[in-house]
Amino acid sequence: MIPWSIFLLHVLLFSLQEYICASSILMGTSKNGFNENRQKRALLAAQFEATSPRYFFHDAINWGESKIKGSCPYECLNGAFCSKTGTCDCQIFQALGTRCQIIPNMGNGRDGICKTWGQYHFETFDGIYYYFPGNCSYIFAKDCGDLEPRYTVWVHNSPKCLGSVYSCYRSISLFFSNQEEIRIYGHEIKKNGISLTLPQTIGQIFIEKLADYILVKTTFGFSLAWDGISGIYLKLSEDHKGKSCGLCGNYNDIQSDDFIILQEDYTEDIAMFANSWSVQTPDDTKCVLTPSDFPNPCSSGMPAFEAIFFKCQILLQFPFLSCHEYIDPYLYIASCVNDLCKTDDDETYCRAATEYARACSHAGYPIQDWRDDFPACTDRCDDSFVHRDCISCCPPTCTFEKQCLGSNLHCLDGCYCPDNKLSGLCGNFDKCTSNDMTTSNNLEVRNAQVFGDSWALGQCESPDETIKPCEAHQNKFPYAKKECSILYSDIFASCRNVIDVTSFAKNCHEDTCNCNLGGDCECLCTSIAAYAYKCCQEGISIHWRSSTVCSLDCEYYNEGLGEGPYMLASYGQSGLVLGANMTSRSVFCLPRSSVHTNLFFYFMITPGLFKEKVSSLALVSLESAERPNYFLYVHDNDTLSLELWEANSAFHRRATFFHHQGLWIPGYSAFELHSKKGFFIIFTDSSVKASKYDDSEEFKHSSSFSIEEIQAAVPYRKMCEWRYEPCATPCFKTCSDPEALACKFLPPVEGCLPYCPKNMILDEVTLKCVYPGDCIPVIPTEPTLMPPAKPTVPMFTVWEMITPSDITVFDMLTPTTGLECEPQKFDPVYDCSQYICLNMEWQLYNWSLNCPKDVEMPDCGFRGRPVQVNSDICCPEWECPCRCSMLSELSIITFDGNNAALYSMASYILVRIPGEIIVAHIEKCSMNQNGNSLKKLAPSGRISGLCFKKLNVTTPIHKIIVNRLARKVEVDSIVVPLPFSSQELSVEDSGSMYVITTPAGLIIKWSHLTGIIDIHFGFRFNLSSYTEGLCGICNEDPDDDLRMQNGTIITNMEDIGLFIESWEIEKSFEVTMRRPVRNCTKHDCSQCIDLLNRRIFIPCHDKVSPEDFCEKMWINYTYFWNYECDALSAYVALCNKFDICIQWRTPDYCSLSCPEGKEYQPCVRPCEARTCLNQWFYGHTSCLNLREDCVCKDGTILHRPHSTQCIPEKECACTDSEDQPRTAGEIWNGGIDECALYKCLENGSIIPIEPDCDEEPMPVCEREAEVVMGIIDKWTCCSKEVCGCDTTLCETTIPTCTNSQKLIVGHSPLSCCPQYKCECDPLKCPSISTPECREDQFMIQVQQEEPCCFSPFCVCESCTKPVPLCHDGEFLTVDLNSTHFCCPQYYCVCEPNLCPMPLLNCAEDMNLVKENVSGQCCPTWHCECNCENLVMPTCEVGEFTAIDRNFQSDCGCIQYLCEKDDVCVFQEVSVLNPGQSMIKYLEEDFCYTIECLEEKDNHTGFHTLNFTLVNCSKKCDVHQVYTPSPSDYDCCGTCKNVSCKFHMENGTSVVYAVGSTWHYNCTTYECVKTDEGLIILNYTMVCPPFNETECKMNEGIVKLYNEGCCKICKREERICQKVIIKSVIRKQDCMSQSPINVASCDGKCPSATIYNINIESHLRFCKCCRENGVRNLSVPLYCSGNGTEIMYTLQEPIDCTCQWN
Repeated sequence: MIPWSIFLLHVLLFSLQEYICASSILMGTSKNGFNENRQKRALLAAQFEATSPRYFFHDAINWGESKIKGSCPYECLNGAFCSKTGTCDCQIFQALGTRCQIIPNMGNGRDGICKTWGQYHFETFDGIYYYFPGNCSYIFAKDCGDLEPRYTVWVHNSPKCLGSVYSCYRSISLFFSNQEEIRIYGHEIKKNGISLTLPQTIGQIFIEKLADYILVKTTFGFSLAWDGISGIYLKLSEDHKGKSCGLCGNYNDIQSDDFIILQEDYTEDIAMFANSWSVQTPDDTKCVLTPSDFPNPCSSGMPAFEAIFFKCQILLQFPFLSCHEYIDPYLYIASCVNDLCKTDDDETYCRAATEYARACSHAGYPIQDWRDDFPACTDRCDDSFVHRDCISCCPPTCTFEKQCLGSNLHCLDGCYCPDNKLSGLCGNFDKCTSNDMTTSNNLEVRNAQVFGDSWALGQCESPDETIKPCEAHQNKFPYAKKECSILYSDIFASCRNVIDVTSFAKNCHEDTCNCNLGGDCECLCTSIAAYAYKCCQEGISIHWRSSTVCSLDCEYYNEGLGEGPYMLASYGQSGLVLGANMTSRSVFCLPRSSVHTNLFFYFMITPGLFKEKVSSLALVSLESAERPNYFLYVHDNDTLSLELWEANSAFHRRATFFHHQGLWIPGYSAFELHSKKGFFIIFTDSSVKASKYDDSEEFKHSSSFSIEEIQAAVPYRKMCEWRYEPCATPCFKTCSDPEALACKFLPPVEGCLPYCPKNMILDEVTLKCVYPGDCIPVIPTEPTLMPPAKPTVPMFTVWEMITPSDITVFDMLTPTTGLECEPQKFDPVYDCSQYICLNMEWQLYNWSLNCPKDVEMPDCGFRGRPVQVNSDICCPEWECPCRCSMLSELSIITFDGNNAALYSMASYILVRIPGEIIVAHIEKCSMNQNGNSLKKLAPSGRISGLCFKKLNVTTPIHKIIVNRLARKVEVDSIVVPLPFSSQELSVEDSGSMYVITTPAGLIIKWSHLTGIIDIHFGFRFNLSSYTEGLCGICNEDPDDDLRMQNGTIITNMEDIGLFIESWEIEKSFEVTMRRPVRNCTKHDCSQCIDLLNRRIFIPCHDKVSPEDFCEKMWINYTYFWNYECDALSAYVALCNKFDICIQWRTPDYCSLSCPEGKEYQPCVRPCEARTCLNQWFYGHTSCLNLREDCVCKDGTILHRPHSTQCIPEKECACTDSEDQPRTAGEIWNGGIDECALYKCLENGSIIPIEPDCDEEPMPVCEREAEVVMGIIDKWTCCSKEVCGCDTTLCETTIPTCTNSQKLIVGHSPLSCCPQYKCECDPLKCPSISTPECREDQFMIQVQQEEPCCFSPFCVCESCTKPVPLCHDGEFLTVDLNSTHFCCPQYYCVCEPNLCPMPLLNCAEDMNLVKENVSGQCCPTWHCECNCENLVMPTCEVGEFTAIDRNFQSDCGCIQYLCEKDDVCVFQEVSVLNPGQSMIKYLEEDFCYTIECLEEKDNHTGFHTLNFTLVNCSKKCDVHQVYTPSPSDYDCCGTCKNVSCKFHMENGTSVVYAVGSTWHYNCTTYECVKTDEGLIILNYTMVCPPFNETECKMNEGIVKLYNEGCCKICKREERICQKVIIKSVIRKQDCMSQSPINVASCDGKCPSATIYNINIESHLRFCKCCRENGVRNLSVPLYCSGNGTEIMYTLQEPIDCTCQWN
C-alpha cells in the first residue's frame, strides 16, 4: 500500500503538470486567462505547502535506508527513490533510465542549445539532461563530420570541487580547423600563451565580450557563450546536424541515441559515455575516471532532501510559469536539488534558479522580475549599470529585449546600460575603440563635431552658422523628410495661401532630426502642430491628425473615466447587488429589486489609482458612477466605504484591487485587495467586507461577482468625455473658475477639451466632470509673474499626455486666477499681438505697429536679398549682406555692391584684414578647360581663355592653397585630406564646393563647378576689423569701395583699371584692358536688353532689372559684348542670389558639359553634394543662394565629398581602408604586407573571412629560366603554384654602349632572362645654343653627328590656313611674294585645256551642248533634243526600211531601221524570191545554178540558197560559133549559127550560106540571119485538112501522098504488140530532164458473142492486149524545190499478147 503522503505528492505533481499544460493553452488565448492561471497557481502552491507536512516525507521515504537494504543495484539519481520492488521510481521529476539518470527537456522552445553549468550538469543538443560528477577534461563538442574538424570544444572541470559547484575552477579550450588552442579562463583569453584583448578576430572567428559573457562566433554557424564561471552555451546552425559528437551528443533531433561512445556503441551508463570523451592534457594531473556507480549527491539523508525539494519547486510557481511551455522545468528542479544537496546556501540557490531563467532567455522567452523573490540574486552591477535578464547580443546597442542576428542566442542576462544611453563623450567602454564615437542615437560617425553635438544637453547658439541636426541623427532624416511632407499636402492647402509654409517645413525637418528627449514622433508632431496653430489663429481649422499621423488620442483622458456604469451582483440566485449610502459613505449589499433613495448602485471600473512598476495582473479601482471622485476604499478593519479622492499613495493603494476574471467560476470576477494580498471582497448575508482566501466553495461563491452593464442610459456619465478639437477656444467651467470667466479672451487652440454635462464642472486635479461640491481642493501656490516683454516667437498650446497628478488643466491654459490683474506678460501670443495688463485691465497690444526701427527691406542691388539681423518676427531688422562674390566670368561684386571684372592673368588680393589675406589666382585655361567649367562658346565663337584656378588663404599660422580644378588642398605646402581644422581654421569639401572658415571669422564658399566664390563674415568676425582688397570695404558706402593699396579712392570709373592693378601680384601678362565709361543712354544696349527680355528671364526682372544689369555691367564690359553665354551666366548668378531659378541653358545653347556620371541641374539648393555619408539628410541643410551644378545621375551618389566618383547607392554599403566603395557581399583583399580577405555585409560591417581555395594542377613552365614557384594570390589569398623567373639560370651578354648611350634592361615575354640594349642618354650630349625662331616657326630637336644627340632647329609651325582646293580646269600656284614665309599664299589659275571631257552621255536624238558659267573655269555640259540626228539608214541588198518600235525618245523623234526581206541574197548583189533561181557562170566550162528556197537561214536571216554545179563544156557544129550566156539566169553559153546546116533524111547534112534557099520533101527552105544567129526558114506545101488525132482515134493509119508531102488517113488492122511511147515523167515538183521511152501494149485482139443453148444465153468472149510480164525501169528525176535529183521507178511490159480478160 502506497503511503498517503507519497500518493498526495504524486497527485500534486501530476495536477501541476496538467495545470502547466492548461496554462500554456490559456496563455495563447487570453492575457487575462494567463493572469488568472498565475493567481490560481500561487493559491495552489500555498495550499500544497499547508497540506503537506514535512514528516510525511520523513516517514515514507528513506534513501539511505534503501541503500542499506540494497534493494536497488545503484543509487537512484535526480531525486528518485528506490521502491520496494528494487527499482528506481523516476516519476518525481519525470526522469528515465534504470537510475533515473536522464531527464528529457520536452519544452518546444529550447532551440537546440547544448549547455553545461555548475561543473556537473549537462544538456545535449537534442535536450537530454544528465548529471555527471567528472573531474577531468572532456570533449564537450566536436565536428565529427569532417576528417579535419572545423571546431572542437574541451571543458576542463576542477580536479577537486569540494564547495559549491559554481565556485569551483573551470575553463574551456577551443580549436578551429588547424589553428592553435584558444584557452578561456574566467574572462581572460589566451592563444599560444599570449593574452588577447577584445574584441578579437582570428580568421573566421570573432571573440567579444557582452555584459558578463564571452561570445565566440564564426562564419560557419558556430556560436558559443561562456559566462566566465561554469556555464557553456553552444548553438550550431542547421547544417551541422548529425555531425556533432562529444558530451553534447550527435545533434540529430533524436533523444534516444545521444549516448554514443567513441566506438559508436550506445550505452545507458552515463559514466561510461562521459569517460569515453575524456582527454588528458599535459597541464592536468592524471585523470581518474568516474566510476559507473557514482553516488547520488543527495544520499546523505532524507531531512536535507525534503527541505531542498521544497526550495527548488519554486520553479513550478510564478513567475517561472510563463516559460514552462518552452523550457521544461523538471530537469532544472533536478539540477537545483543536486546542487543544494552538495552545498545548500543562498548563492548556490540563486545560481540554480538563474540557470532556468537563463535557459528561458536564451530561447527568447525571458522571465521578468523573478529576482524579487530571491534576495541573494539582487543585481550586483556597478552604479552606472543595471542588471537585465534579457539583453541583445549584438553589440554595441542599448536596446532591451532585442534579438540577435544569425544563429546566436536570442538574449543574455547581465549588467548593461540603464536607459538606452551609452557612455556619452567618454565612449562606451566596451574595449572596442572603433565604435567609441557613437552618437546618442546609436549611430557610429567619424566626425568628432557631430559626435560631440549629439551629446549636448541643449543647442549652442551660433547666429551665423547653419546647424545640421540631421547630420548627427542620420537615421532620422528619411523619416523627417517623409512625414514633414504633410505640410505640402492637400490637407493644408487652404492655409498655404494665407501663411507661408517654407519656414515651418524647415523647422519640422530640424526639430524632428534634433529631437533627443521625447522621440522623433513627438518633435515631428509638435512642428506640424505649430503650423496648424498659425492656421487656427487665422480662422482656418485644419483636421490634419489621423490614427496614423500624430494621433492625439483623447482616449487617454477618457480611459481615466473607466468603463461602465456597472452593477456588481453576487453569485447564485440571492439577487444581491453592491450599493453605497452617500450620507454615511457605507457600502453594503441589498436586494436588486428594492428601491432606495440616497443609495448608489452603479460603479465605474477605472484604471487602478495605484500604479505598479510592473504588474501582470489587472489593477482597477471602483468609482461611483453617480458621484464621480468617490471611490470604493478599504479600511484597516477590512470594512469598505465610498471616499473622496485624495492625493496620496496610501489612499490610492487602499482604493486599488486586483481584478481576477473567471478565477473561481467562469464568467465571474473576484477583486483582491492590492493593499493586503490574499484578501478578497466578499458578500455576506448583510454586509460587504474584505476576507482572507480559503479553499472552501463558500468563499469562492461569496467572492465571485457578476459585472452587469446597466441597460438604462446614464446621460450625464456618457456625456462627460474629452474630445479632440483641431481649432477651438479652450474655455469651459472648472472647479477653479466655475463660471468660465477667466478664459473668455483666450485665442483658439488645438487639443483635447473636456465636455461636461449641465450642472457639472471639470475637476482640474482628476480631470473628471464632477458636481461642484465634489471638487478636490487645490493647495494654493504663488504664481510666477513675468514683466511685460515683447515675445520673440509665437506660442501655441497642445495638450500633452499627462497624468492627473502631474499637471492641472489651467497650468497649460491660463495664469492662476484669484489674483488681481497686475502688469505682466501673458502668453500665448496671437501673431504679433498679446494681452498685457495695463491699468488693471487686460488689453490686446500689437507689437508690429510699434516697432522702434523701420521694418522695410532695403534694396541691396546685385548683392541679393537682405538678411534679417535680429530674431524678432514682429519687428524684423534688415541689412544688406556683407558679401563679396566673384562670378564665373570673373566679375566681382564688392561688399557694398560695386562691380568690376578681371581680365589679366595674375594674382589678386580679394580681401585683406589684419593677419589674413585671401588671394585669387587667375591663370590661362587649359586646352579642354576654360577655367570655370561653365563658359560655353556663344554663336560668335569667342572666349576669354582665363580661369579662376587657385585660391590662397594666409592666416597667422598657416598658408592654404586650394586648387579647384585639381581638387587639392595644401596646408603649409603639404597636401592634406579634408575636412581639415587647426587653430579655428577649417577647410571642408562638401562635394559641391569648398567651405573655408578662417580664424578671424571669414567664411569662403567656392563652387567646384561654376567657380563662383562667396566671402562673408561669420559670427566670430570682428565687425570693427578693416577690410581691403578687390572686395572693397564692408561699410554700406559704395563710394569708398574702389580703394587702392596706397589708400587712393578711385572716383572716376575710367580709372578702375588702376584700382584692379593696385591689388595685382605676380602678374604674368595682360589679356585686355576695358572699362570705358559708358551708359545705355548714349550707347546701344539693345543687344543686352533683347537677351534679357526673353521670356525665360522675366521672373528675375523685378529683382535684377535688365536695365540695371546692362547699364552697370554689360555696357562697360566689352568682354560681355562678344561672350553672350558668359553675360547671361552672370545675370543668372545674380538672380540666384534672390532664390530665383532660371532654366536657361539648352543642349544647343550655352550648354554645360558635366563630368562622366553627372548631369546638369540649373538650380541646386544644398551646399553639399549627395554622398554616401549624407544620403539620409541630403537636401536638408540649404545654402543661402541657389546655384547651377552638376550632380550625380539618378540612381547614383557621390562616394565621398572629396571624390568625383558617382556610384550606385548600393555600393555605399562599405568603404574599405583605401577609401574605396564596396557593395554588400563583395569580397576583396585588404591586406598591406600580407593577404587578408574582407567581406562587406548588408548592415555595412566589414568582416574578415577565410579564403575559399581549390586545388589546382601544377603549371608547366616553358620560358627560359622559368621555374615553378609558390605564391599567394592577391585576390583570393589562396596559395598556388605559378611559373616564375629564376635569373640565376640566365646566360646573357651585356653590350658595350657609346658615350652618349646608356644601358637599358628589358624583358621578353618569351624569356625570364633580362634583355640588354643601349639607348640614348640625352644628358650625355653637349649643350647647343638655342637659335631664335621666327613667329611662324617652332623649335624641334634634330639629330647631330652623334646619333643620340640632338640640337635645336627652327621649323615651321603647322599652317592653320588651308591650301585652297582647285577646281576642274585650275592649277595651283604660289604667290611669289609669300614664298619666304612658312606658310606661303596659294591661289588657283584657270587653264581651259585642263578641263576634263564631259562625262555626260546624250541620247541618239540629242546633242551635247556646252555652256560657259561666270566665275567658273570649265563650262558645264547638257543635252538638247535634235531629231535630225536620227538619219534614214541605207539598207543592204535584200533589206527594207521600217520604224523602230523599240526606240523610245524623250524628244518625240522616230527612229528607222533596216529589216531583212523574205528573199535570198547572193553575193550581196542578186536578190531572188523564194522559188526563183539564177545561173552564174564560172571560169572554164562550169557554172552554178542558184535556187532560192522557202526555208530561212537562221544565220543570215534571209531565205536559203541552193547551189547546183553544171558542166558547160560544149563542141559547136561546123556551121556554128560558141557564144557565152549573157544572162544570169542562163547557166551556159550557146553555139551560134554562122551558116545553115540542113540535115538530110539519110543522115547527111548540107551547109548553106546565108540567104540560100532550097527545096526538100515538099518544103522550101531559106537560110536567114537573125539576132539569134542564122536560121533556116521553110515554107511547106499546101495539103487538104487532115485530122491526124481523129484518124488515130478511128484506128486509122496516116499515109503520105503527094510525094510524101500530104497526109491521108487509112485504116489498117493491127494486132496486139509492144509499142514505145516517149513521155516526160513528173512527180510533184520533180520531173525527168527529157522524154523517156516507155513501153506499153497496143493492138487489136479478138472478141465474140456465142449463144449457149445450155444456158439459154449468150456467152461473151473478149481478149485484151495485155502485158505478158513486167520489169522495173528507174528514171532520174530533177526536183526544182531543193535542186536535187532522185531516182523514180516505174514498170513496163516485157511483152504484149492478147489474153482473156
